[in-house]
Amino acid sequence: MVLCLILIGILGFTVKGDLEKCKSDLQTLTQDNNQEIAKMLYYSGRDINDLGKYEECNDLENARYILLIAKVGPIVITFGICGPKSCEAEDYKYSLVEVIKAHPKVEEFMKSEDLDVQDVKAFNNRSYSWSAIISIIVIILLLIILSLGSYVDKKFQEDPNNSLTYLSSILICFSMPRNFSKLFTFPESSSNFQAFNGIRVLSMALISLGHCYVFTLSSPIANPATALDFPKGLKRRYIYYALYSVDVFFLLTGFFLSFFAMNEMHKRNGKMSWGLFIVHRLIRICPVYYFVYMLFLNVFPYIGSSSMWPAKEYMCRDICTNYWWTVPLFISNLYPFGSQACMGWGWYISNDMQFYILSPLILILHYKNKFYGYIALLVMIIANIITIIIISSENDFSPSAIYGLLNNFQFTHSYIKPYFRIGAFLLGIFLGFVYRGYCDATAKTQNTDIELQGKGTSLISPVRRIDRISKFEIILISWVKIKYLRYFAYILGMFLMIWVTIAPYKIEEDGPEIWSKAERSMFLGFEHFLFCIGFMLCIVPMIEGFGGFVKNFLSNKYFAIAAKISFSYYLVHPLLIYFWIYNKNQAPYMQDLIIWYPFFTMAFWSIMTATFLTLSLESPFIALEKVLFSRKH
Repeated sequence: MVLCLILIGILGFTVKGDLEKCKSDLQTLTQDNNQEIAKMLYYSGRDINDLGKYEECNDLENARYILLIAKVGPIVITFGICGPKSCEAEDYKYSLVEVIKAHPKVEEFMKSEDLDVQDVKAFNNRSYSWSAIISIIVIILLLIILSLGSYVDKKFQEDPNNSLTYLSSILICFSMPRNFSKLFTFPESSSNFQAFNGIRVLSMALISLGHCYVFTLSSPIANPATALDFPKGLKRRYIYYALYSVDVFFLLTGFFLSFFAMNEMHKRNGKMSWGLFIVHRLIRICPVYYFVYMLFLNVFPYIGSSSMWPAKEYMCRDICTNYWWTVPLFISNLYPFGSQACMGWGWYISNDMQFYILSPLILILHYKNKFYGYIALLVMIIANIITIIIISSENDFSPSAIYGLLNNFQFTHSYIKPYFRIGAFLLGIFLGFVYRGYCDATAKTQNTDIELQGKGTSLISPVRRIDRISKFEIILISWVKIKYLRYFAYILGMFLMIWVTIAPYKIEEDGPEIWSKAERSMFLGFEHFLFCIGFMLCIVPMIEGFGGFVKNFLSNKYFAIAAKISFSYYLVHPLLIYFWIYNKNQAPYMQDLIIWYPFFTMAFWSIMTATFLTLSLESPFIALEKVLFSRKH
């Protein structure tokens, strides 16, 4: 049906003199019974997202394979044509644009400017751009540096008595064997914080599983009419945990940031170099982040060779061409407003960096006055919830995957925005402040007990010797020592996390109208907050050493190794998912197998790739920072 409409349109509008050969061959295609003509028709698609037979078409002497790509609302559709070699991609495009313009109703849902037509064989065999060549040179230089670093380190190990030159000490930072031994070193001592390693790893697994679903659904799929029904019901609610797993990372970032930064500020009497504070974060993030972005932007477009590969380029062509610079500046989630980033999953890194830059203001205020620090956090958390409710109400946003997460307008105007996602980070900072204060107060209590006993003075309750804020912090943590309160916290925490993911399922079954606008807006305003509260209720006992077999499982030493590569894993795994989806000659069929099989396959290769990136970039630059700053100071 689709092929017939396209051919009729082309025959009707291909009238320019230089296109007469194409028109003549197409007329022959529709009238002649020649065997090669019949093969062209057979090797062409027959419906939306039917790509036909790409390789078989290329084997025909007088045929050319053409891929039509268009947007219908937020959905990208494709269609494969095996036509005469005399018909080039521009011939089809010109004729189809004329067809669209001649039918206003068609143009309402398919804009002519969103139409793209590609000669797939020519596209896949195109010459490398100068940026791709430079990127390949950078990769080769990195491999040379890694080889030199490993060689210098080997020589130093053979004769440790030789003193290292400054250049050699820099090169050794890139030694693969040395970094490998550091990566695969288990923690020497047990700490309650090690449970966070397991949480990181499991959360990252859920995120990559969610990406397998979202990236597949956003691609041209063979069953678009039924694919949107995929997340309906309760059996596939696991998709939602990917959405909230990001909150876990934001919360943990805020917790560790505030907990350790406050300790450092007390040691230095509040004298912190905030410039170095930001530089340290940049050194931690940028090497791997920029390298993966370089691969995605300059090298990745050339590694595919399938009939579907041009559709991947189409997905991000304009935004990457015009706004590629927003990603390295960490503003891709803000500019251009209402648009996805060039490297779509980079929105998390942009938010993370923006929160990190904001954090010194909160840290300084809390250091100077705890009361005002907590009040500021409370005000910001409330403001975050109110902002989400107001914006969601004004734009009629909806929960659920079908009507929410997969709604491109809602995704770009809410999900990736810092004023929507900062709540989890603020709650993490709050928990870090409370636990830091609790640790300091209990340490002060123990010291006071020792001093009083040494003087032979009758003991006064140590709690009375600390300020009211410290009492507040002790109360917020010390409840975990009561067994029944811990059990209640576990049950309530799990209930909140599960309820948030399950609550909107009726919306997907019956449509968003089943909830009023106020109900939808209130849920969106509180969903991330409630999930984080539930998560905190479950982890606070673990921080204090409780949690039983769950804590022991999450604290497994192997999770400590996997957690070290989690950042690189997050950055690289979407590339492998995209390669799996788009480097095919047929559109994927949405089903459970297309989600779970690539998840395990891509998880394996993502771990391998992330390990290499950690060894070759992340670990070397962490070591290099120590060398450079130790020399400077």
